[in-house]
Amino acid sequence: MNTLLSAIVSVGYENWVDLTHPLSTKTPVYSAVYTPLIVNPDKSKAGTEWPSSPVLDGVYVAFRYLEFYEHTGTHIDAPSHFQENGRNEDDLTWKNLRDLWLLYTYRPRSVGESETVEVTRDHLEEFESKHGSLDEKSFIVFNTGWRRFYWTDPEKYVSKAPYLGPTAVDWIVENQDKVLGVGFESLCPECHEDAPLRLHTNLLPNNKLIIENVGGDLDSLPAKGANLMIFPMHLTDGTGSPSRLIAVKSLSETFLTRKTFVFAVLVTIIQRVSTF
Repeated sequence: MNTLLSAIVSVGYENWVDLTHPLSTKTPVYSAVYTPLIVNPDKSKAGTEWPSSPVLDGVYVAFRYLEFYEHTGTHIDAPSHFQENGRNEDDLTWKNLRDLWLLYTYRPRSVGESETVEVTRDHLEEFESKHGSLDEKSFIVFNTGWRRFYWTDPEKYVSKAPYLGPTAVDWIVENQDKVLGVGFESLCPECHEDAPLRLHTNLLPNNKLIIENVGGDLDSLPAKGANLMIFPMHLTDGTGSPSRLIAVKSLSETFLTRKTFVFAVLVTIIQRVSTF
C-alpha cells in the first residue's frame, strides 16, 4: 500500500467504537419467536477436491451456508417490522442511517446491577437534568451494562434483562420529534409482561429506528455527543437486518481528524514532489 493510501485509511479510526456483537450459532435469540442461527453442514464446503469444477479442483476453498432470521444479533428494526406496507430496510438511505446523529448513552442509575430492572421516566429525567435536554437528530442508546451476559449467560440475558417501562416509553414518545431512534442491550427493550410493545408501534410507523442487542465498549463513549453510523446488510424487502454499528466519539474529534487527514495528504504530496 502506498504512503498516501496508508495515510487515508489510518486516520481517525482511534475515535471509532464498534458496538456490534459478532454473529454465531451461540447468538441468543427470543426462542418464542425465532430459532438460533444455523450453519448447515450439508451445504457448507471446505477442501481441495472439486471434481465438478475444473477451475477449483486442487485449490483450497471454504464457504458456509447460514440460516438465520433478519432480527438476529445486533440488528435494526425497519418500520415495516411493525407497520403493514411500512418502509423496508432497503428503503433506508445512507442519510437515514448516518445523518450526524447525536448519540446519547443513557446509563440509568442502578440499572444493570440486578435482574429485570424497569427503566422509568425518572431515570431519563435524572439523566437529562445532568447532561442537558435532547438535541435535534438524537439517537438514544441505553447503556445498562446488560451486554456482559450476552455470551456468558445467554439464558439470563434473554429472560432477566432490564426493560423500558411504560413511563419511559411515554417520555420517548413525547420526545420523538427529536429522537431518530433507540438502541438497547437486549433482545427487545420492552418484551416484558409489564411493557406492551408501545415503543415499536409508536416509533417504527413514524420512520424511527430501533436497534436491539447493542454491544461493544459503550462505557468508552461520552454521555452525550458521539455520532452513530449503521451498516445493515441491505436486504431487499427486509423488515430488519443484522448490522454493524460504529460510534464516532465526537464531532470535535472528527473535525480534528479531518484536519489531520488534510495535513497527512499535504505531507505526502510534498514528499512525492521532493523525490523528483
